[in-house]
Amino acid sequence: MKTLLKLSSAVAAICLAGIAGPAGAQSTAPIKVGLMLPYTGTYASLGNMIENGFKLYVQEHGGKLSGREIQYFKVDDESDPSKATDNVNKLIKRDQVDVLVGTVHSGVALAMAKAAKDNNTLLIVPNAGADAITGPMCASNVVRSSFSNWQPGYSTGVVMAQRGHKRAMTITWSDSHSISVVHGAARSGNPLSTNQICASAVPAFSRIAMRPQHEMAIREGAVHPCGNAKGSGPERAVSRTICWLALKTA
Repeated sequence: MKTLLKLSSAVAAICLAGIAGPAGAQSTAPIKVGLMLPYTGTYASLGNMIENGFKLYVQEHGGKLSGREIQYFKVDDESDPSKATDNVNKLIKRDQVDVLVGTVHSGVALAMAKAAKDNNTLLIVPNAGADAITGPMCASNVVRSSFSNWQPGYSTGVVMAQRGHKRAMTITWSDSHSISVVHGAARSGNPLSTNQICASAVPAFSRIAMRPQHEMAIREGAVHPCGNAKGSGPERAVSRTICWLALKTA
């Protein structure tokens, strides 16, 4: 997490340096940074860490970026997509920020991306993984410093192909993040594609509900893609079949 936040801050610094313009034409006005992050609720700790990481980078560079002071504006997005458009417009239209930083919840980030694109405001996404942000909604003023949801599945698909696995059983929640992770494997160009997923289990949204599904997969002879072929229990390897557990994140 510390590395992620540091990277997020570095990307922000590079982008903000571009806002300042050529050396001979730099404004002396502060750069307005709008932090739209979760400061309450489940993801509050992530919101605070992202803000702290950003501000730490600025502090380490003398409190300025490209020779300009930084002025911060904050909005608690509450991880609530229904409030996202109104919240982001507070920063864009009321506070007239130069750059938006946010957020954690993908549903909120999608609304931020649309508003940023419509208003040509720089947006830096430090956590939310919704594929569409840098996919169908891609814009030159929208960048992300973390990940897209399809990427873990993509890399897992590569490993599966390298180990010769031909079939997969997915155990995942039926939310957009988990579905993107599963579909990511099919994008990696490996022999595993969606029509080779031999079974799929969609338990209720809880860690406890995952256990019986995982045990069922093991009984059917599944192996975790990163498991030891000579191991035991959940890492037991049986005849080119794999159990793929996609865990829920933001």
